[in-house]
Amino acid sequence: MEQRMSEINISRAIRSWFWVGMVIIFGLAVLRHHLLADSFWLMYDEGIHLMWVRLIQAGYEPYSEVYITYPPLYHTFLVWAWKVWPSLEGLRWFTLLYSFPSVVFAALISQRIAGTPAALATATLFCLAPQFFENSRSIMGELPSVAWSLMAIWLVLVYRENGSRWLLGLSALALACSLLTKMLSPHIIVLTIGLILSRFFEFSPLPRFRNPYSLRWSVLIRDLAFWAIVFLVFIVAVIGTVDWRALIAQAVEQRISARLISVIDEEYWFDRFDLPGRFINANLWLWPLTQLGLMLSFTHRKNYRFTLVGWLFLSMLMLTFHDPVRLKHTIILMPLMTIWAGISVGEAWAFLRRYRTTTMPEVDWVTSGLVSVLLLAYCLRLPDHVKHWQLGHAIASTGLVDEDARRPMVEFIREITTPDDCLVTDDMTVAYRSGLLIPPELAEVSINRLASGHLSVQQITEITDRYDCQVVAVVGDDRIAKYLPEYIAWLDQNYLGQVEFRKGVLFFVKHTSSIQPGHSVYAQFGSGIRLLGYDLAPTEIEHGNRFVLALFWSALKRTPDDLNIFVHLRDADNTTILTADHQPCKSFVPTSRWPSGGIIKDTTWIEVPRNIPPGRYSIWVGLYRWDTMERLPLQNDTSGENALHLGEITVLPLRNPR
Repeated sequence: MEQRMSEINISRAIRSWFWVGMVIIFGLAVLRHHLLADSFWLMYDEGIHLMWVRLIQAGYEPYSEVYITYPPLYHTFLVWAWKVWPSLEGLRWFTLLYSFPSVVFAALISQRIAGTPAALATATLFCLAPQFFENSRSIMGELPSVAWSLMAIWLVLVYRENGSRWLLGLSALALACSLLTKMLSPHIIVLTIGLILSRFFEFSPLPRFRNPYSLRWSVLIRDLAFWAIVFLVFIVAVIGTVDWRALIAQAVEQRISARLISVIDEEYWFDRFDLPGRFINANLWLWPLTQLGLMLSFTHRKNYRFTLVGWLFLSMLMLTFHDPVRLKHTIILMPLMTIWAGISVGEAWAFLRRYRTTTMPEVDWVTSGLVSVLLLAYCLRLPDHVKHWQLGHAIASTGLVDEDARRPMVEFIREITTPDDCLVTDDMTVAYRSGLLIPPELAEVSINRLASGHLSVQQITEITDRYDCQVVAVVGDDRIAKYLPEYIAWLDQNYLGQVEFRKGVLFFVKHTSSIQPGHSVYAQFGSGIRLLGYDLAPTEIEHGNRFVLALFWSALKRTPDDLNIFVHLRDADNTTILTADHQPCKSFVPTSRWPSGGIIKDTTWIEVPRNIPPGRYSIWVGLYRWDTMERLPLQNDTSGENALHLGEITVLPLRNPR
């Protein structure tokens, strides 16, 4: 009797430590996220998701205007998180919070199968796995989708034992949320239906009636219908809040078309044959525990052992058909691996309990065991943590990081554009770092969209023309450059400036524009060049800050000379206190290349020095020949110096003179 009571007390102590363990594991996840947050660059998909947020915040409607290939719940989460913490770092922290429930529900599933020690081991191994960190530290939808699907599985497992239809409805809602976050786990639908059926065919908790089999079938049909109705009604209700036709075209039709096209490509199957090897290599440290747990689940006749095998089969089938398939998508296998690994740790724990030292107090033994498991698992991953940390900083310091390679292009874009300009690009990380919006129809220019034909040359040309984007960044050689070479030829004809960078080509100064300047003027210099207007922002500026002046020029005829533009900042006494003389467009589009009738937008950023006294200052512009310093005559000149007075800026006093 005493031994029985001792066993009960130990079991209660172990169960009471479950949520304490979850808090400790979450603390480890937060610590690792904090330490390694700056060691990774902005990924391509993250740039797309950030651009969705910026466009929606700018007032564009999802799907009907903004091209979005994810279901509605994910960008809704991103927009909400952006309102709370509007930054890249904020969204990454919220993604960690959104992803951590996957650890909790994987542990809860493991707990129902093999007990609390196995659950804590599952949570520890899952949370500290590099693949969990890769997916939880970036603004991606895979792990949040997995979290919802694990919640759905756990709820239906509880329903399987107690028959609560409300739990079944919550499971349907959770699975719907998973698919409305990212279409990564549709195979869980089959798994859920299988679990519902197993409740009626493996055992029957129902009371005996005269005709139990007819009652069992009626309850089965009723439960399945209830689950299906809740699942479908919620999905239809959410989809009904957006333009569902556009949603289906962007999130469903495009992916199906891309898969039908890519399935005949040799690389399609090569990627799938290569993926298992990369996944095993990335999680080699976990495989021994996983394989041992798989064997123990059968030798010790653990609950749901056949369910886990079926879950694995369905997950592998999903990865076979998913397109494109990347290592990040294999996150759907991690819960299974860590559950089996947790079973092996749980069995080891049970073995130690049977042979523990009788002099050790029971609670102290439990505490020591839990801490040992946590520390052991963490130490197993510590070398990889250090490697990631060192590798991230080493790559950043040597300039090999993709984001560092894009930095010269980003800085150049900032110098030749105003904040109101738009940018066309096939790499949204460049757009995000540049601070520019892109046409909402081009919020995603991915290989999937290009390969499926959902973005044609005619479409992207029309969009670029309609928005009069002054800059087009073709980054890399596997998207626009590969699939739309005719668009590149069109850019050559319509853009005067072209600069090559290590990560791509930049086209700028669209001379076929019909841009309307904020301030219109009519000033002709010499016989061939006319100033149409200008944009000036901001008009009030503090010392040490910059303002931007955009001049809109038009050539009446070809000019043989390469002229300079002078920009003078003058005080109330008409004394020039600052000059910003330059050749147009950072010297890449000299006046000798201006086509007749074209519109040239020249953007100049001017920094206000700290030694300039506060007050109002006027801006004067004009043209002159570099070799003779002779200014071009200004028709109807009233200044007497062939200079045109534009607007004024106000330099504000220093807030802190010290």
